[in-house]
Amino acid sequence: MFTMLALLFQNQTSINRKVSSIITLMVLVLVCAGCAGRNRPITPASGPISIESIERDGPVRGFVARIDLTDPRVRIRVVPATPDDPDGDGPCVTRLDKVQAIASRNQFDLAINASFFIAPASREIFGKTLHYFVSNPAFPLGWLMSNSRIVSRPQQHPSPAIVVFDDDRVEITTDLIDMPTNAREAVSGSEMLVNNAQVVARDSPQQHPRTAAGLSADRTELILVVIDGRRENWSHGVTLRELGAMMIELGANDAINLDGGGSSTMVERVSDGNYRILNRPSDGSEINPSFSIPRAVSDALGVQISP
Repeated sequence: MFTMLALLFQNQTSINRKVSSIITLMVLVLVCAGCAGRNRPITPASGPISIESIERDGPVRGFVARIDLTDPRVRIRVVPATPDDPDGDGPCVTRLDKVQAIASRNQFDLAINASFFIAPASREIFGKTLHYFVSNPAFPLGWLMSNSRIVSRPQQHPSPAIVVFDDDRVEITTDLIDMPTNAREAVSGSEMLVNNAQVVARDSPQQHPRTAAGLSADRTELILVVIDGRRENWSHGVTLRELGAMMIELGANDAINLDGGGSSTMVERVSDGNYRILNRPSDGSEINPSFSIPRAVSDALGVQISP
């Protein structure tokens, strides 16, 4: 009897030790995951593109895409949502469409929303006035140049812009007054976030979804960031200065703020040729926290990788 009890005790002790070891291992794995999981790599869209998810306290969530500009297969494009001019001599130069549709139409491997824009017409749906619907005529604010054609110019004052040149060189300029003769693509932002590795964004307490584009100091890496917002338990968004600090942390020497809010969208082409939205656009969250409705926008900044 005592022998049986002793064996049972030994076995139970052994089991307890094993269970304890398993629990300890699980805790260590979780702790290590928490320590390393501030930026998590995900499946790259293509060789010269690497994508990471972003997680910060707050909570703040989003995605960063790094594009190797030294790779000869890389081509950076800026395109209006649709190629048609809906009102001739009127102010509108394109019709709104969703980023994934723009990316598919232009065979981008990765794309983000770009310009701030105005869509004058509206529709009333369930008592709400909507401007951001597919096919609505619109015009970008600031510069928009696509495939060496100027689509839009600043109406009042120079604006910061990202410019792609004929030799595929990419620059971010603080105040683009005249388009360089050898420019091929360009898009304006609302303001500089980072200039020469210093945060220069205005101080504002408002946390919103944001989209930004930055360049490394040696101009060999384009850094595209989309931050989610307006979801209490997912991501609050960031202020402009917080976004500037984040861009420096991610390696940007210069960076500009692109359109944000419900427009903030990042899409990638997946192996079957379809497109998936990486982040959670904020439109729809006011109806139900689980809803995420991609917004139609006026243009997109895309990355093409040639075979």
